[in-house]
Amino acid sequence: MVDNETAKLIDANMTRPGGTNVTEMITHSFGIELADFFTDVISISIFGKPVLDPDYFNTEDTRETVGILYGQPKDAKLLRIESSGLESSHHIAANMGFIVPKIGESNWSIIGSLTGTQEQIQRDLNRIHLVTDQGTYPPSC
Repeated sequence: MVDNETAKLIDANMTRPGGTNVTEMITHSFGIELADFFTDVISISIFGKPVLDPDYFNTEDTRETVGILYGQPKDAKLLRIESSGLESSHHIAANMGFIVPKIGESNWSIIGSLTGTQEQIQRDLNRIHLVTDQGTYPPSC
């Protein structure tokens, strides 16, 4: 937590970079396999030595990458997620059959994440349908 005067560490997870899909954004941007990236992070954290060449990250040859979290527009029991032909990386964070709060309500309101190019994510948001006990909705960001 950072403010104008202080910085406080509130969550320390050894070898786990923070953020829901931050690691996927990094690996997608630099064209690195996710497993190789985590091997590098663990090696640095435990042995103090990188596995990947650190110069790998000094390249200007990167891909623009976007990561989003999505939820639903109102509190409802999430029954299933319908999607087909997704181009971006998609991960589901919510459990089916449970009431999920509307997006922005709390950390528990995140249903899933998408990582890819802006164009891929835009297309994929149109391909995802959240089926709830209150009706079917597109993802809300």
